[in-house]
Amino acid sequence: MNKKKKHSKLKKIFFIVILIITYIFTLQMLNKINLDVKDKRLYKFLINNSTTLSSNNSYDTLKKIINFKPNSLIVNNLVYDKKISTKPIDEVISQNDNKEEPNQDQTESTIKEKDRRPTVYIYNTHQSENYNSEYLADYSITPNVLMASYMLKEDLEEYGIYSYVEEDSVSAVLNKNKWKYYKSYTVTKSFMEKRKKEMPTLKYYIDLHRDSVKRKYTTTEINGVSYAKIMLLVGLDHKEYKVNLQEAKKINNKLNKDYPGLSRGIYKKSGKGVNGIYNQDFSKYTFLFEVGGTDNNIQEVNNSISVLAKILNEYIKEEEGA
Repeated sequence: MNKKKKHSKLKKIFFIVILIITYIFTLQMLNKINLDVKDKRLYKFLINNSTTLSSNNSYDTLKKIINFKPNSLIVNNLVYDKKISTKPIDEVISQNDNKEEPNQDQTESTIKEKDRRPTVYIYNTHQSENYNSEYLADYSITPNVLMASYMLKEDLEEYGIYSYVEEDSVSAVLNKNKWKYYKSYTVTKSFMEKRKKEMPTLKYYIDLHRDSVKRKYTTTEINGVSYAKIMLLVGLDHKEYKVNLQEAKKINNKLNKDYPGLSRGIYKKSGKGVNGIYNQDFSKYTFLFEVGGTDNNIQEVNNSISVLAKILNEYIKEEEGA
């Protein structure tokens, strides 16, 4: 009896040792893998191969393989499309990325230098605004407007437009100063002023929000693709609001022309009970976009952000006389 117990115990120890050796070997192999692809393209690959991500272990493994950037949207977006794809990663990426690749002669130092000279500032006055988490529930991930900001940053970069995404916490400043929630715009105004001093090249300011109305008002289908509708908001309670309104109309007209049905129009707000300014007195190039609503999923938001980046690229080039 004792011999059997001893034999059983040795088998367990042997099994555990084999597991440990296998685990160490796997980690060493994973650390040697380096996928030289852009976050956005990899994001599309993961969407198409989502059925392979069946557990949190798969998620952890992917993080080791891909070397996620700390603030990469990939960390926050692993699951949506349920279709199975058995195509190799290079093939899927190639099919999903029709935009031109960056000039190969452009050195890494040059890219970093451009990152230090962004022209677009992306921020979220209401950082806690979330989207539908149905497809991300298994990963305890809640998609939000900050995630959408990083999507926009990466999409703009594909057009050669560099941006800075604000990460400082609005709620932390509110709590520190014992301010109410309506003071959020005061906080983001201070962020804008600070970043402008640090990065004088900033010119276009984009405040991304998520609306709270029902899905039927925030969703549309164009050519078989589902999009989260986009609405521009303009505050009328400052002297130069007409200039902001004029710029908002330029973007809205482009949306209506190229993607009929995607825009919910321009919502003008003023009077008691609302902010009425929305930091748009800071610059005529300060825009507030409501992208989708609480019921929209992250893929629909991603579809719309890609369109918004395209429209902003055209708009900025026209403004710059390019």
